[in-house]
Amino acid sequence: MKRKTFALLIVLTLGAAFTLWNIVGSTAPTQSERNASTIENYREKWGIELPKAGYIETIWSSRGWFGDGESIRVFGYANSNSHMLEQGLYLITEANLDFVNNMIQKFIDETLSMQSTSTELKNVFEKHNVEVEIHDYYYHKLDSDRTNYIIAVYKKNDQKLYILEWYQ
Repeated sequence: MKRKTFALLIVLTLGAAFTLWNIVGSTAPTQSERNASTIENYREKWGIELPKAGYIETIWSSRGWFGDGESIRVFGYANSNSHMLEQGLYLITEANLDFVNNMIQKFIDETLSMQSTSTELKNVFEKHNVEVEIHDYYYHKLDSDRTNYIIAVYKKNDQKLYILEWYQ
């Protein structure tokens, strides 16, 4: 009798665990839902409208639970050049090329100075060239406190959007 009770208890416990796992597992967001949420957060926080990306990858982040720090994300797009222009990004021309690249370089320099011991960050900037060229696109915005900012650069030939965020 004790064996039957013990076996029944094990079966019921495993059944409950399996049921709970299915309920919890089925409510976890999919990658597509996480990407949509990320795009929505950028719209709400920074006013930038982005089309759905093929992928979104955080390639660097020093942001802690306080929210301060820097982050770099890359969004992969395929054949979305016209959509990017329609979404409020500004065309890089000869007139603004140096201005935009100087903003990017300032972000890189300040981030490297804040993370001076990080070889990982140095590797990120070596692997991902975020310098823009004529006919690429950009977006820049400061928050209301003028301490936090975003720089978004769409590299037309690479079909990648890099978002550089600074929170202090």
